[in-house]
Parts: sequence; C-alpha cells; structure tokens
Amino acid sequence: MLEQAHAELNRVYEEKMAMLNRSQQQKLREEENRWIKWRDAEAERIAQMNYTSESAYQVEYNEAMIRLINQRTEYLRLY
Repeated sequence: MLEQAHAELNRVYEEKMAMLNRSQQQKLREEENRWIKWRDAEAERIAQMNYTSESAYQVEYNEAMIRLINQRTEYLRLY
C-alpha cells in the first residue's frame, strides 16, 4: 500500500508540475522538499508514540506514511 500511495502522489505531482510555469514549478518543488522532511519526521513521531515492539513500530510508521502521503496527494489535486 505504501508503494501505491507513493506512485499516486508522484503521478499527481508530475501532472501538476506539467501545468505550471517555471516559477510556479520551482515554488512547488521547494514546498514538496519541505513537506518530505516534515512527513518523515511526523511519521517517525507517530510511530514512536504508538509502538510496543520493533515490528509494531514498522507497522505504525508505514501506516503514518500512507496517511500523510494520501493527505498530500489530495492537497496536490486541489493545488
């Protein structure tokens, strides 16, 4: 599911980038880079709060990543 979420996000991102001029593309690229750093830290925070074992940590991390990526995909659809 994580791979599917990433694939859909990348598809929507590329679609939006194709619609923008160079200046807008640069702005979106910078925003996306900031979001990726935030996403990674947020997924880590969520997983750390909720895990009870190493395997549970990975499940929590992956679920958080999927939720965050899906939220970003929806945001980009409306961009």
